[in-house]
Amino acid sequence: LDDILIRKWTVRADRKRKGDDAPTKLALLEEGDKAKETVETEDPGFDWSNKGFRNEDLAAVGKLTAKKDEEEEVDDEEEEEDEVDDEEEAGSDEEEAEDEEASDEEEEEDEAEEPELIEKSEEEHSRLVRSEPNSALNWIEYMSLFIEKSDLEAARKTAEEALGIINPTESEELLKMWTAYLNMEVAYGDAATVQKVFERACRNANAYTIHKTLAKIYQKFDKNAEATQILEQMVKKFRANQIEVWTLLAEHFMAQKEQKAARDLLPRALKSAPKAQQR
Repeated sequence: LDDILIRKWTVRADRKRKGDDAPTKLALLEEGDKAKETVETEDPGFDWSNKGFRNEDLAAVGKLTAKKDEEEEVDDEEEEEDEVDDEEEAGSDEEEAEDEEASDEEEEEDEAEEPELIEKSEEEHSRLVRSEPNSALNWIEYMSLFIEKSDLEAARKTAEEALGIINPTESEELLKMWTAYLNMEVAYGDAATVQKVFERACRNANAYTIHKTLAKIYQKFDKNAEATQILEQMVKKFRANQIEVWTLLAEHFMAQKEQKAARDLLPRALKSAPKAQQR
């Protein structure tokens, strides 16, 4: 702000005002005295006639006076505009400073909210899952430790142990474990291992949710053919009770730019959907 004010008043001080170059009254008097000393002429008197003064000359004087007034108005307007520009510049600088302070505060808050990730040893993970055996997150982190070590068998063993220890009443935690297990097999296993885990998950958890989860996993890994197969299975198995299966399959076709396949679903969906839902 101090820099802005200094710049503002410096600009004003440098700006020439009307009449700055005009001589002072004292200087004019002195020049008049000098003129008297050097030039002495008889007073011709005042000519009261109109000789030598035309209407055009009077008009020219009027134009000069009007022009002088316009120049003064323009100078005043320019000074006012300069003052407004200086005030706007000062305001914009203050707003930028406030925005920077707000962004800095948001960054500090985000940094404070981010949890500190501390790498745990295998023993620490083991103690953690024993202290909180129903926490799927603890078991998934334990699995991740072995995946990072490229020990897929140990990660599978950990997943199986979690599915056996987590209380059967903890359906949400078990669903998280089945999801993590399917993710791992799609990423690092083969079609046979994925199918095996998928079938077990359908028997031990909500089958519709497991189908939907596996379809999303396939889409995430760009395995579109496998995703199409699972979504088609969902249409066959759950179309009577889950009308959503049609929209899921149609959205999948549209994402693959298979517009014709998506359009062809409409008559199939209308034919299979209950009449009450067709309205």
